[in-house]
Amino acid sequence: MSALQWFASPDTTLAGTQAGLAMNYLLDPDRPVVVFSEGAGPVKVSARGTLRLVARGLDLSAACRIAAQAVGGEGGGHKVASGATIPPGTRDQFLGVADHEIAGQFHAHAGGARA
Repeated sequence: MSALQWFASPDTTLAGTQAGLAMNYLLDPDRPVVVFSEGAGPVKVSARGTLRLVARGLDLSAACRIAAQAVGGEGGGHKVASGATIPPGTRDQFLGVADHEIAGQFHAHAGGARA
């Protein structure tokens, strides 16, 4: 993944909080973070960025919606914080689509054509 970073969390109730803390204090601040929480049933996805990344073109709502729809799930939210619910076993495909979408957002904002 070049445009995003991710990790898995065993706690489905704290994934959003963990994503926010990781984004602000632990991980690369130049790439948004996506957290996957697997329990019984669908996989919960939480994505977090920063206002600085939004100023560079990041729209996690669009990225989560597009990636979730690509794997048969649902997603959306806000530009800086979003989420999704996806079927089990689709994490890698979700990540590929989300990474491509986010890279395209940054590229388009920088004045390039989207791939």
